[in-house]
Amino acid sequence: MKYLLGFILFISLHGLAQDQDSVILVKGRYITGLNGSISSQSVNGNILGGQVARKVNEYSIGTQSGYFIKDGWTLGVEFALGKTEFRNPDLHVSAENVSIGVWSRYYFMRYYNGALFADLTPFYTVINEINEIETTNFVFAEELHGKGYGIRPAIGFTYLINKNVGFGMSVAYQFGHVYADRTNLILETVTKEDYEFSQLNFNFSFQVYLDQFFF
Repeated sequence: MKYLLGFILFISLHGLAQDQDSVILVKGRYITGLNGSISSQSVNGNILGGQVARKVNEYSIGTQSGYFIKDGWTLGVEFALGKTEFRNPDLHVSAENVSIGVWSRYYFMRYYNGALFADLTPFYTVINEINEIETTNFVFAEELHGKGYGIRPAIGFTYLINKNVGFGMSVAYQFGHVYADRTNLILETVTKEDYEFSQLNFNFSFQVYLDQFFF
């Protein structure tokens, strides 16, 4: 990650005097693509009646599509699927989430075949989680189903292979709030709760720039 940030800084310092006109990132064009991320997540919440702070790794894949409403500025939607696994000798956590958001990106500097950009994505998310604790004689299990919201700012760099194809990398930080129902599968009881989450993401993406959006 430090190499990516150093590269972005290098491009910033050398691109101020060499900004070029572009026929790629201009008003009226479309952008669509696939993206993936690896993140480190910190969550404070209840597991089987106890308060647990845990740090987990999450992997996600999604798609982003947008329209250039101005030169260098695109507005669109994002859809993503995520998977989280956490395991130690006694505790196993398996979670999946789906999120959809309004995605905005601003390319604020061009440098030859590259461009720096800033993203901002408010999003809605649905989370399903299963927690299991194993003891010598029993396995305690519970399910959590929640919905929530968050926002994700990011900064990154796109390499423009040609007029229609680009590859991007970015660093993002997302945070938000989830409201959930927690079901104890042993006692068959349901409790309501809410918790905050935060994530640091390293994202990579493959982008296609079009004059018409598949029609």
